[in-house]
Amino acid sequence: AEPGTLHLAAIDDFGTVVGCATLVRRDWQDAPAWQLRGMAVDDSLRGTGVGRALLETAESHARAARHSRQ
Repeated sequence: AEPGTLHLAAIDDFGTVVGCATLVRRDWQDAPAWQLRGMAVDDSLRGTGVGRALLETAESHARAARHSRQ
């Protein structure tokens, strides 16, 4: 419920959530930044690229939100 929080979900072809990630806005070294607050991937799908896809999507959204230097 914290303002500026970004929640992402990886959903399979059947509509089941198989992974998630949460980022929150936090200052770091006196500059705006994002913190990866939590992340999970279904045990059966670890090593298949679901986590990588979540992180790449999170980075893309964080950059677009222009809360960080990059």
